[in-house]
Formats: sequence, structure tokens, C-alpha cells
Amino acid sequence: NLFSGTASAIQSLIDVFTDPGQTRVVIFTLLMGALLLLLQRGGGVAGFLAWVGRWRWSGTRRGAQLLAACLGLGVFIESTITCLVVGAVARPIFDRLRMSREKLAYICDATSAPVCMLIPINSWGAVILGLLATQASLGTLGDRGALTVFLAAVPPNFYAILSVLLVFVVAATGWDAGPMRRAERRAAVEGKLVADGARPVVTDTVL
Repeated sequence: NLFSGTASAIQSLIDVFTDPGQTRVVIFTLLMGALLLLLQRGGGVAGFLAWVGRWRWSGTRRGAQLLAACLGLGVFIESTITCLVVGAVARPIFDRLRMSREKLAYICDATSAPVCMLIPINSWGAVILGLLATQASLGTLGDRGALTVFLAAVPPNFYAILSVLLVFVVAATGWDAGPMRRAERRAAVEGKLVADGARPVVTDTVL
């Protein structure tokens, strides 16, 4: 039903803001995006790039990939924020070196949620610790606390650990496979940083 479906969709959007935690996440993300745009327009990103440009390794493909991976590893406040920060800072370097947006997107993704899942001091960790605390209050964790269980669950988190390790291997060795190899060849040979028909969600005119 077109009318009842539309009304239900609008009501669902409104219901998101009835939860204080969800409202905080939405507002925090919006403010962080505005802060990054302010840093870009104010020259903060350009200044950082000028500082990085003094180092010889920053002009190499390997150096640019390792820089992006290290930024993703260091910004672990929230997975979405990681993607925003790494993308805003590393995109001009990748563009200058004619590296594909697919490679940058891979590095952003592989160092966002996987890193956040391994560290308790961020929004993801807070949610998981909250869930574990509820289980502890019900007595389902035995005599162990929420933080103890969280830390014990980190070593078996093979996906997150392997994802982080693999992105550094790819960045250090330049190893690409399948569609990623084709994307990198397209960017390097044809100068097409974005695939034909792709619709980037960011503009190239913010710097």
C-alpha cells in the first residue's frame, strides 16, 4: 500500500530519534562530517599533505597505501569516522599517484570496522561491553566481567585480525588480484581513477 507504506517509513525514521543512543550517533556523525569539511576548506588537510610531502616515501604508491592504512589503524573512535578521516586525507595523495578509488575504499573499509572490533575504547566496544554487562548481570558469564570476556574474545576474532594484517600486506607489497588489479591498471594506464559508470558519493571540489 503506497500510502500506509510511506507513512510507516516516515514513522520509522522518526522513531530512530526516540532512542538517545541512536540520536547521539546520528548527531556525532553529522558533526564529524562538518568538522572534516571545515578542516578541508580551512586548509588543514592541505597543510597535513604539505607536511607529509616532505618525506620521500610519501611520493610512492607503497608509502601512500601504508599512510592510509596507518591512519585507519590510528583513528578507531568509530568505523564510519575512520572512513571519513582516511578518505579525506588520503584521497588527494592517491589521486596524485593515479591510484584507483577502489584501492582507497578497500583500505578504508579494512581498517575501519575490523580495527574497532578489536579495541574496547570506541563506540563499537561500548555497545559490546554494554551487551556483555547485561549478560553478566543475569549471571550468564559466570564469575567473569564484561571486559574480561571482551578481551578473551579478541584472539579468536580471526576475520578482524586477518583483515587488518592483509591490508598491510597489500599496502607493503603492492599485491593486487582480480578486479582490484584491473582497477589499478585502469587508473595507472588510462588515468581513470573512477570506473566508468561509477557514482562517487563525494565531490572532487571540496579541497
